[in-house]
Amino acid sequence: KNIAISIILTIATITLPTIYEDYSHRSELEFRIESSNSLFPADPLLMDFLITYQGRPIKNLTRMDCTFFNSGNTPIASNDIIEEPIINIPKKCGIIAVVPLNKYPENLYVEYPLNLSRNEIKLNFKLLNPGDYIKLAIYLNGSSTELPNVVARIKGVKEISVVNFAVEDKQTDKNPNIISKILLILKYG
Repeated sequence: KNIAISIILTIATITLPTIYEDYSHRSELEFRIESSNSLFPADPLLMDFLITYQGRPIKNLTRMDCTFFNSGNTPIASNDIIEEPIINIPKKCGIIAVVPLNKYPENLYVEYPLNLSRNEIKLNFKLLNPGDYIKLAIYLNGSSTELPNVVARIKGVKEISVVNFAVEDKQTDKNPNIISKILLILKYG
């Protein structure tokens, strides 16, 4: 009986530091889709309107709020980044604009240049400590059930998890959004 306890304690003494070491130095990034809502309801009235943004016609304006988050236990510095994170939006939705919503900490350096022809957003940051995040509103021309693809080459990060918390907000006749009300007033006075 004492031999069995000695063997178990020896195995635990050898394996627990290794497990702790692996867990405490875990590098992970998450791309969370917090919400995705059509800003134009499915309304026959809208078929008569031509809505444009910077000269481009908008068929279905969708706002996707998302968070890029260091969910690991280790900081990610610019020297760890081989290829910056790129958010690839499904081709059936064109990117219209990206608006920063929030970031933590407030002095977090971040840039997010758009490549409209490739339908992608690149994230440039110098340091993302555990718990740091970048919140963006991505405006799209169209909607899709297909999730964005987020890719990068970062030391210690195998892949970036894409997590969808969004539930499409369906407009109803009982609760039309503000755009419908404005368009109705414009059309019928």
